[in-house]
Amino acid sequence: SWLAFNTQIKAVGHDLVLLPQNGKADAAILRGSNLWDNVSLSVTFEQKEDVDRYIYLRYATPNSFLRINLRGARVLVQERVLGQGLYTIVDETISTQPPWQFDVLLKGNRLRVSLDGKPLDPGFMPVSPTVRLGAVALGTDNIEGYEGHFSGLKIAKIPTVWCIEPADATAHMSPILLDATACVVPLATNSAEAE
Repeated sequence: SWLAFNTQIKAVGHDLVLLPQNGKADAAILRGSNLWDNVSLSVTFEQKEDVDRYIYLRYATPNSFLRINLRGARVLVQERVLGQGLYTIVDETISTQPPWQFDVLLKGNRLRVSLDGKPLDPGFMPVSPTVRLGAVALGTDNIEGYEGHFSGLKIAKIPTVWCIEPADATAHMSPILLDATACVVPLATNSAEAE
């Protein structure tokens, strides 16, 4: 189910191993996920390694993506918008020892990354609506002889759920809106026109 050109892929059950070849590495893309918008993903890293390991959630091109980067005990949530630079949304250091289990939930322009059941601050974080569709992919640094291990992978596409909020909705989010992946909010009516 995975495709890469310069990286050898070994898959055993729910575990994936990426092996860069000839000093080159590229993202291993999950086939059929190139137009995914919303996704749920779970993965475990068994060891702390001073090599970059990437989880791409919306990989469109090498210049347009949303990803989680793990290097040593440092976690970065980053996005690159086409024609712009690389932006870091979250930069956090893990205080525990591996194994580390990451659970990721991406809905519309909201992303939540949890480590061992605890969400990284600030919980649901906003991501650019410009990076809307893309593949789920995994990657590593291009280090000859390196084996990037991604264990216990569980990946699911989340269907689009629309919600229409009434014009008189209160400021807090309704339970329906929390499950929604897209929302239509009516335009405010002018009280003078209503009379």
